[in-house]
Amino acid sequence: MRPKLVTLSPASLLDTASGLSAFGYEPEAEWVDTLAQVCENSRDAFSPEDLHRLVCSLALLKAPPKEGLLKDFLSRTPALLPSLAPERLTASAAALALMWSQPAEASVFSPDDASPWLESFVKAVRGNIHSFGLGQLDDLTKALVELQDLYINTPGGSPSNSPLSDFLAYLREFFLH
Repeated sequence: MRPKLVTLSPASLLDTASGLSAFGYEPEAEWVDTLAQVCENSRDAFSPEDLHRLVCSLALLKAPPKEGLLKDFLSRTPALLPSLAPERLTASAAALALMWSQPAEASVFSPDDASPWLESFVKAVRGNIHSFGLGQLDDLTKALVELQDLYINTPGGSPSNSPLSDFLAYLREFFLH
């Protein structure tokens, strides 16, 4: 299957990653590494919407995107966030937490790189908070707590400079009322 991956168009790569992740498929590590590399090599061909879908799918496949694709995700998708449905916003946070928690990828993340995306994310969720169901809010909160822990345990990160601190306090209040 590996030789076929390198011949796929960006649209077919996206469909393959999305389809496999939707079914919860767990491919072999070598195949996953090849998929991540082929996506990295094709990253300029993805629109922000496709890039968002691809990175979320790669995270679910446990194929953390390579550094360039991840940086593109953080820089090119913030404008897209306000238009996403609650389940896609939650998937974004969960995917980012999953990628950030991977030992090989943790060094790629820095609070400086992640903060603008996290700020845009918080703004998008705040603007759409009443569209979330309680289950979605619970899933979102779990992902954000994990992101907050990763953020403050990364060199240069702390609770005082985290874009998530105030928002997590807001969510606690939201759940209480």
